[in-house]
Amino acid sequence: MDLSGADMKLSMEPGAGAAKDSPSTSTHINPSPSGKGGVGADKARPDHRSQVGRWGEERARIYLEGLGFEVVERNWRTVDGELDLVVVDGRRLVFVEVRTLGRGSRGLIRPEETVDGVKQRRVLAQAQRWLGKWGQLYRDRVWCFDVVGVRWPSGALVHIECAFEGAL
Repeated sequence: MDLSGADMKLSMEPGAGAAKDSPSTSTHINPSPSGKGGVGADKARPDHRSQVGRWGEERARIYLEGLGFEVVERNWRTVDGELDLVVVDGRRLVFVEVRTLGRGSRGLIRPEETVDGVKQRRVLAQAQRWLGKWGQLYRDRVWCFDVVGVRWPSGALVHIECAFEGAL
């Protein structure tokens, strides 16, 4: 993935403005437009890798809320994929792909580098489905795709705004 022109924000602090291991910096989590997520939203995935992924998504959510983003959807699923986060920032509707890597990668690759062309197309397809269902609520907003890379267990995080493009 070529990130040379991407706007990057870097935070090395776990939770980025939230108390460490705090589940949320606010007392209210905005419900998703659907109120329940997508297909299989409550499906449990008990393996360690998915637990680390969920931990990273929670870190990303806390970080983005700390920047003033409003979360409108978390883990929206269909039969062929998932959107990690859909957030609103001013006039922007942002589809956020969160990538978490742990010790196994030994620092050879950064989490955000794993969002290759195939993954970008999958996220784009999910965004198209989401907009097909909820787009009328956000028709006055500009959309973009951000990537948040999270290191486990340190919580070090990289936020790349408008990391890739696609036609919706």
